[in-house]
Order: sequence, then structure tokens, then C-alpha cells
Amino acid sequence: MQSGQILWRDQALYTALRTIDAACLGVSPWRRLLARVCRRIMTPVASGLMRSRPMIKASLWGYPMIVRADHRLPGIVARQPLWSLPLLHAVNALEKERVVVIDVGANTGDTAVLLEAHLPGVCDILCIEPDDDFFTLCQLNTTAIPRVKVLKAFVGDSTDSVSIVPGDPGTAGTQLAAGGNANCVPLDCLAKDFAADRGGIDVIKIDTDGFDFKVIRSSAGLLRQFFPVLFFEFHPLAWEMAGDRPEDVFAYVGEFGYRHFVFFHNDGTLYAQVSDPSELFVKTLIELHRAQDGGTHIYFDVLTGPADACMRAASLNLSAIRRANG
Repeated sequence: MQSGQILWRDQALYTALRTIDAACLGVSPWRRLLARVCRRIMTPVASGLMRSRPMIKASLWGYPMIVRADHRLPGIVARQPLWSLPLLHAVNALEKERVVVIDVGANTGDTAVLLEAHLPGVCDILCIEPDDDFFTLCQLNTTAIPRVKVLKAFVGDSTDSVSIVPGDPGTAGTQLAAGGNANCVPLDCLAKDFAADRGGIDVIKIDTDGFDFKVIRSSAGLLRQFFPVLFFEFHPLAWEMAGDRPEDVFAYVGEFGYRHFVFFHNDGTLYAQVSDPSELFVKTLIELHRAQDGGTHIYFDVLTGPADACMRAASLNLSAIRRANG
């Protein structure tokens, strides 16, 4: 990838598509229909005219970012404005003037941008990303944000040999592979100095397309020492493909005192909250995820930590839902 190089043609085509996307959300049914027709015509035309893997500038939460033109994040944020808010609500719920965050699976640096855009100057962030292209973009997008450190590494069980697997546009997952091109490093090791320099860790956010449980296990020392808020993606099918039993994560983190859990739908809205989730509750979530596979593709973002902070985060999310529904 040519770091951050943007061609005006790619940018113009991308801007046209985003404008049409916005029109698809319009109030008038006829306007929405016309916009959808234009989108269907323009998409293949734009794809043919754009260079391979084009870079564009996008505005996310009022902050300029460089991403690939096929990255889904700008479209998701435009269509689902609540999508990005649960993590922000979790950080706000801590009610601290300074919050130390670890972001595992940092992608293009969007979490750092989100937090800085809404809470300027509040967060110290360690971004960890193994993919070469995303790591470069993460560096570019966080250069202007103070108190951000970016590391390139695979995080997980130290015995795992892994490789990058391309996913949906704008994503890449980690896959166990005999003779893979890299070995995982436990988060305890990667974040040791970062935590020591800042007197602890407040939040660990994990989004690794299936490797989340392995990352959690690799952070046992941090969980035991600092009891940070955990925010991770609960995608049972992806976890099983990585060799883990998704239902085991709740008992595992329970050993460190994590008993209260808030579940957010993948559109960013509150789904449920529960203390000491029962076997039936967890099984129902997993079966719901399986039933939706190939359809609406439901998964959950899970927040756990001090019960009072979790409940405040859920309350903040409910308030945001009420505002959105006017």
C-alpha cells in the first residue's frame, strides 16, 4: 500500500457514492427509490474507474481519516449513528478525568479517533494491530492525537502460530496456522510497560474477528491486577472457528471478579444486561447468533467490569436510543 496516497478521481467517486448513500436515508420514498437506483448503477461504474485498493479521506465523528474506499466503517457510521457509542458510553461511565485504554485489533485507528472526537484529551490509548496495511493507516490516523501509542503485533496465547486472513471489506482476522508467519504475544507482555508508566489500565477493548477469547486469556495478569473494564466482540461462530468454546468466557472472566455483563446489539443498541448469566441465557444468545448466520448476521458487543459502571453505560445507551428516536 502506498501510505495514504489519495487520487482526486478516487476521492470524487467515493464522495459521490457516499452522497447517494445519504439520499437513500431520505424522508421521501421517491427520493430513496431514485437514490437506490443510482447506487446500483454507480457502484460498478465507480469500481471500474477506481484504482486497485484506493485510499480516500473520510470524515468520521467530524474527524478526517484515511481509509480504503471499500472500508465499511464510514457507511456503517452514516447508516447506524449509534453503532460506535457503546464503547464511548463505557468510557464515560467510569466518570474519570483520565482513562487508560488498550485497543486490541485497532484496525485504522477508529477507536482512538472516536474517543478523541468525543472526549478530547481524556484517553491514553495503546493501539495494537497486526495487519500491515491497517497498522500503517492506524499510525497515519492517530498522528495528530496526543497520548496514542501504536504497536504492530498479534495478541493471544504465546504458543499460537498465526496468519492474517482477509475478511469483509475493512476487516482482517487472525487464523491459527501451523507454520504461520507470526507468533502471538500475550497482552500481559505487550502492555506491561504501558500500564506501569500510566499507573494501571482502565479499559481493554478487543475486536479481533474471533480471537477475542484468546486475547482475554492472554491478559490474565492485567485483569487480576487492575480489574479493567472489558469490551469485546462476542461472535460465537468466529470463536469456534478459532478453536474456542464461546460459552466458557463468562466463567473464565468470572474468576477475576467479572460478574455483571451488558450486551449490545451490533447496531450499537442495548440488548440485555445480567449478573451471573445462566447457562440457558448464554445458550440462547449463541443459538440466536447461529440462527441469524447468513441473514442479518447478529452478534454482540459485551461490556463487563464494575457493576455500577456497567449499569451507567447501559443507562447512557438507553438515553442515546431515546434521543435518536426523537
